[in-house]
Amino acid sequence: MIAVVGSFALAAAVIASTASMVACALAARLGDAGWMVRARGLMSATALMFMVAMGVLAAALWRLDFQLEYVADHADASLSPAFRLAALWSGQQGSLLLWATIAAVMTAVFAWMTGRARLRDWGVPLGVLAAINAFFAVLLLFGADPFAVSAGLPMQGRGLNPQLQHWAMIIHPPLLFAGYAGFAVPFAIICGGLGSRRFDADQLAIAQRWTLVAWLFLTAGIALGAWWAYVELGWGGYWAWDPVENASLIPWLTGTALLHTIPVSRHRGVLKGWTAGLAAATFIFCIVGTYITRSGVIESVHAFGRSPVGNYFLVLLTAAAVFSGWVMFAGRERLRAQRGVDSPLSREGVTLLADLLLVAMAGATLLGTLFPVFSGAALTTAVSVGPGFYNRVVSPLGIAVATAMVIAPLLVYGPIASRTLKLGLIPPVAAGGSAAAMAVVLGARSPTFLICAALPAAVLAGLAASIVDSVVTYARHTGFGISASAARVIDSNHRRYGGHLAHLGVGLAVVGIAGSSLLSSNVTATLEPGGELEIGGRAIRFDQLREVRAGGYTAAEAVLTVDPRGPAPTVIRPQRRFYDNAMDAVAEVAIRTTWREDLYVALIGWEGAGQSAAIQARINPLTVWIWAGAGLMVAGGLFSLAPRILPRPRPESFPKIEASPEASAADPLPHPLPVSRP
Repeated sequence: MIAVVGSFALAAAVIASTASMVACALAARLGDAGWMVRARGLMSATALMFMVAMGVLAAALWRLDFQLEYVADHADASLSPAFRLAALWSGQQGSLLLWATIAAVMTAVFAWMTGRARLRDWGVPLGVLAAINAFFAVLLLFGADPFAVSAGLPMQGRGLNPQLQHWAMIIHPPLLFAGYAGFAVPFAIICGGLGSRRFDADQLAIAQRWTLVAWLFLTAGIALGAWWAYVELGWGGYWAWDPVENASLIPWLTGTALLHTIPVSRHRGVLKGWTAGLAAATFIFCIVGTYITRSGVIESVHAFGRSPVGNYFLVLLTAAAVFSGWVMFAGRERLRAQRGVDSPLSREGVTLLADLLLVAMAGATLLGTLFPVFSGAALTTAVSVGPGFYNRVVSPLGIAVATAMVIAPLLVYGPIASRTLKLGLIPPVAAGGSAAAMAVVLGARSPTFLICAALPAAVLAGLAASIVDSVVTYARHTGFGISASAARVIDSNHRRYGGHLAHLGVGLAVVGIAGSSLLSSNVTATLEPGGELEIGGRAIRFDQLREVRAGGYTAAEAVLTVDPRGPAPTVIRPQRRFYDNAMDAVAEVAIRTTWREDLYVALIGWEGAGQSAAIQARINPLTVWIWAGAGLMVAGGLFSLAPRILPRPRPESFPKIEASPEASAADPLPHPLPVSRP
């Protein structure tokens, strides 16, 4: 019965999404807002049907209804309620259902947020989103049915992969799929706007907000996935340049470029072609990554096996590429810049440079990811590229992007940009040089690390100098105190200062990546009880190996004491876990974190009944800076979306200051009285 209800919900989603697509087409063709009202209701019905299907599958997992193949493959009686929820998106069919549900909900929200006064103008963009919803509904009903019934009735399920039994599994996939689904909205707005002959600042403003929302979800998902790999897989790293990891990084890179390009097109009328191309490329790369991980064309420990699902995504990929190419060709006149880039050192000039670098990073990552496919077609054996390729090609481009990130916030739009840059660079250059000198004093010698160490200090100094200048100017012309002026200046432009905070987070993450990659050390030793190994000036003593039994697994646990003769010895307990429903052992590492470094210890193996144990210890400097930087990026994005808190002061309460058109043409620009502008 439960399978019938779920399949009925998917069939209803096919009908509702197809009908909404037709209603949008009629609205766009006839210019009738009434059809858009009907389409909006049908989009809500589509979202409701996907949510019903999700609820049905969740109920089947909760009840351990093994008549469904999906439940039998991904659940068993030993799973806690939280991991039964996580099993909802641990498999291919469930994860696609999650993606479809998030996409349908976002479509319905976007449809209801469009103003009724110009509702018919949104026919093409909403029709694009309706078509994407229809694709997922057809895929789930015919290509990846989560409600397929088992041929027999198994007595128990196979359970959840042990490496997925971590709390991050509950959050990480929904964040990634929310990012993928979110990037469909700016794709639909911009490409749909070109197709409907409407490509203006109002549409770009809405696309900018949705791009930021999608970027936030994807950033948080990638950071959480990297941290999860670091603490769970036991190999000592957080990014292996695996195809599945790359599949999420590529759209993040182009999405970051899009996030910085939309404001330039919106306010200055330049780089419109870049904006449209990046919107299309970001969504297409989301589909490319999904095709890579679900078609079986590339082998990965994270990818799903070969299945017909890849063929469906290949169709979607082709359709998206053809549609976006056609609308950009047809709307090429509307993509022409209203004016040229005034100066290479203007904000639009540096934005274009950063775009080129980010696109080059995405292209290099895609090339490395697909190299086994290309080499397999040309040679008898497929050849893969290793981390060395990415470190030599992608990493230098990333440092160049981070350097542009330091300069861009100091610039204004237009030809006066170069005159404002000279004085603005003094604080960042001084702070960056001081940070690099301090790193040398502390023993760092790698030129790459010294450059990376200078970046967050330069960003922080530039941010501080910008705020101080604005606050002092504001206080001088309004009579407010310094504290009140600072609060009003920052509150007046959340997007600008949220962007600064996110840039600071990028700088911290770059330092953490450089420190953990270039300055790390490791030691592996086989120890008997009472034996010690030394690493980074500290001793680690092996005390004993014992067996631990917990829910669903048995673990071999090494009891180790860090700094046993120091003033504050610490006991850590790395494990190797053997789950009841799995053949392979799973590492559970012990990590002791400080702001300077991580002590990362893993149990590799043992001999006899605890007579000796093989212990691997690593020192990963500054790793926590990566997670702190990711947190600042997310916090900066959230602050950019936050509404204004303080009331606007009345203009007549203080003298007005007239700003030059070049200096006040765009929202993110410095301004002597920032609260006097939207």
